[in-house]
Amino acid sequence: MKFIIFLIVAFFALFAVAFTFKLLSSIKVRDTINGKTTYSFRSITPSKLISSCFWGIVGAVAIVYCCSLIIPLAWSLMTALKTPVDYILNSFGFPKVEKYGLAPENFINVLQRFKLRQGTRIYGLADMLINSMLYAVVPSLSNVFWMTVVAYVMARYKFWGNKALYNLGLIVMLVPIVGNMASSMIIKKALHLYDNMYVSILIPPSTAFSGMHFLILYGAMKVVPFAYSEAAEIDGAGRYSIMFKIIIPMVIPTCATLFILEFIANWNAYENFLIWFPSTPNIAYGMYSFQSAASQGSGAATVPEILAGFIMCMIPSAILYLSSQKLI
Repeated sequence: MKFIIFLIVAFFALFAVAFTFKLLSSIKVRDTINGKTTYSFRSITPSKLISSCFWGIVGAVAIVYCCSLIIPLAWSLMTALKTPVDYILNSFGFPKVEKYGLAPENFINVLQRFKLRQGTRIYGLADMLINSMLYAVVPSLSNVFWMTVVAYVMARYKFWGNKALYNLGLIVMLVPIVGNMASSMIIKKALHLYDNMYVSILIPPSTAFSGMHFLILYGAMKVVPFAYSEAAEIDGAGRYSIMFKIIIPMVIPTCATLFILEFIANWNAYENFLIWFPSTPNIAYGMYSFQSAASQGSGAATVPEILAGFIMCMIPSAILYLSSQKLI
């Protein structure tokens, strides 16, 4: 109840601040005369008041929403540093350091106990980390590369079947993924690709002409003026030179953004390894099993240890995302 009251008070306080700044923007600075600067308010009409109220509410909601995104991460970090007793008696409060102390050993326990048995083999943290990096980097680069090439051809050239292929890509997006999972399983087993991650990640994507990322690249290629291609062709550049040296470098920020999004998705894709590659677990799959064992009452890990594992698993994707902000 106190937390709800705090959110309401914070919302109205932020609204008041945003409303005030919006009204202060109505101040008009006159030219300096004799070393003095004079100010004057424009006539504040009802529409101006309504506009100030609207943008004040939008600003307050945006700030509250952005702050709310930090709460789960902050709570996870606090809980990861708690002792089991402190978590049971004080689940949502700050760690009671004076009474229970901090528990950085939760992270050490995760490093020591983060193991997964598959058949006769035991996978450790290093094995799952290698699988995660391979599955996060190689397919992401392959998908972005092939989607970029296909999007370039479809957006910059007119050929027979171009529109039909584009429409087919839109239709493929409407097919539920779960609906074709059984047929995909049969095909992968027939081609000996099931439970074979190292070969599967090297195969180009079968739907490089479909998906939201393809549409983003297609739109980025469309808006690049054709004058660049024509000028390069007049100067003697070939088609491959125009594509790889002129057009694609212009959409590198878009490609980098899509690579980062695919990297994060593949890094966290425990369900792919659970279904398609059960013999080569990644960190997300290992964390899934680590959490499942605790939830089933086997005593494998406590909640603070589970959250400590989550924080450790998100470090690579967080570093990649934060380090690429300027490029994005």
